[in-house]
Amino acid sequence: MDKIGDHAIVLGASVGGLLAARAPAESYDAVTVVDRDVLPSGAENRRFRDRRATYVPSRPLLEHHVRRRVRAIPNITLLDGHNVGDLTTTPDRRRGTGVQRWAAATVFGS
Repeated sequence: MDKIGDHAIVLGASVGGLLAARAPAESYDAVTVVDRDVLPSGAENRRFRDRRATYVPSRPLLEHHVRRRVRAIPNITLLDGHNVGDLTTTPDRRRGTGVQRWAAATVFGS
């Protein structure tokens, strides 16, 4: 596949974000997935910002396996525990073009 660019950024490491990261991996030198949560290493439930656990037995297992496969792709980096700062857009603000920065997220409950 033809190279489109040097670096693609995907916001969010849910199942949708992980699968979205796979798509540009062949067309960009590097893909970074940024998520504000610290991602579990296994199939545990993720804790969300409001500190309540989500108890859906099949989603954590599915997300764990997808995350493991995405991490195995050499040019994809999962950057968990980070918030995205400013988004950049086209002048008419109809299309996102990138992010200006990201920083470590505040960890709730620690």
